[in-house]
Amino acid sequence: TGVQDKVKCFSCGLTLDNWQPGDNAMEKHKQLYPSCSFVQRMLSVNNLGLSSRSAFSPSVANSLSPSLHSMALSPSLEQVGYISGSFSSFPQDPVTTRAVEDLPFLSPKLHNPSMRTEDARLRTFHSWPLTFLSPTDLAKAGLYYLGTADKVACFTCGGQLCNWEPKDNAVSEHRRHYPNCPFVENLVRDQQSFNVSNVSMQTHEARVK
Repeated sequence: TGVQDKVKCFSCGLTLDNWQPGDNAMEKHKQLYPSCSFVQRMLSVNNLGLSSRSAFSPSVANSLSPSLHSMALSPSLEQVGYISGSFSSFPQDPVTTRAVEDLPFLSPKLHNPSMRTEDARLRTFHSWPLTFLSPTDLAKAGLYYLGTADKVACFTCGGQLCNWEPKDNAVSEHRRHYPNCPFVENLVRDQQSFNVSNVSMQTHEARVK
């Protein structure tokens, strides 16, 4: 970046500084922002020769920092701020990759792990009051029913949505109000196009309770 010892990742935007003797750039990058697409590509390349039954050997998995197992991603990750003096800021647009979804120990902590399967989420909609929005569509969007009015929550980021209206799209609303959610990022990445629904409910205040 041209400022002291501060460097920035071209892919995820993570900024690191205050380097110490013996620091490993890739390890610091991986520990502080494991979902970076560049880090994930490097991990994939380094492990192409491993057994198809295991993404990483026990020795590699055991060498990972405990912070990888405990780091949690909130709906407003960019507002978390400093974890330590070893870096300056989180990227403003966190991204994740399909590789993260396939490697649970590298994934951000789930808000509600018991709802990680679509079937588990579907079972929460037994008393769902709306007829114009399908429980199947909501479950596919990573959402489960909270049992009150039409309020649902994401099992990954914990974001809540309510006040649904006809023609709303579950994935569209999830992405609009919680764009940093890793689950919805993966869904959107798989789509060719994205249709914005319900112009009258564009504001965060109107939709999120």
